[in-house]
Amino acid sequence: MHISAVLLAAGRSSRFGSDKRLALLGDGRPLLLASAANLRAVVQDCVVVLERRDFALADELLAMDFHIQVCEGDERGMGHSLAAGINARVEADGWLILPGDMPWIGVGTIRCVVDVLSEGADAAVPSYQGKRGHPVGFSSRFRDCLLALHGDRGGRDLLDYGDGATRIIDVTDPGVCMDADRPEDLLRYQAFFSARAPIRGDS
Repeated sequence: MHISAVLLAAGRSSRFGSDKRLALLGDGRPLLLASAANLRAVVQDCVVVLERRDFALADELLAMDFHIQVCEGDERGMGHSLAAGINARVEADGWLILPGDMPWIGVGTIRCVVDVLSEGADAAVPSYQGKRGHPVGFSSRFRDCLLALHGDRGGRDLLDYGDGATRIIDVTDPGVCMDADRPEDLLRYQAFFSARAPIRGDS
């Protein structure tokens, strides 16, 4: 089963106050590149959705063997960016979707979602303490729905589509629910993980 990963990174995030994709983590890596590295550790075929002006980021991600999909107009919403990413790998058997501002998701969690999708689930999503998070996996059953996304409607809006098609995966990884919308989010999550002992299966 050929599963492609789509990393969503075309937005600039006005709430963050600056380009959060370039915000540095405690280990010195830019937030987006850390998210990309976690995804690339599990999935061989990875696409990142960027804007045309993102030259420096594109060079870094090309060096990590990402395919660059240009999506103009991030103001058109996540659904528009996601559809562009799916279109870049429209013949895949399934897709793993990850927003670019979630570098705290463990590699083991990403692998678990891929495994469940590979075993035949129509859709798969990790859940931490009852809250659904990312990455989200979809089989080809959802191809047309994903390609039709627009505006602020993202992939998670499709998870309840059909007759109980979604597999909920309970995980011990809080990173699945941690996205950096504001600078204080970044500081809080970094402090959380620096003080937290690793949990088996999180990485």
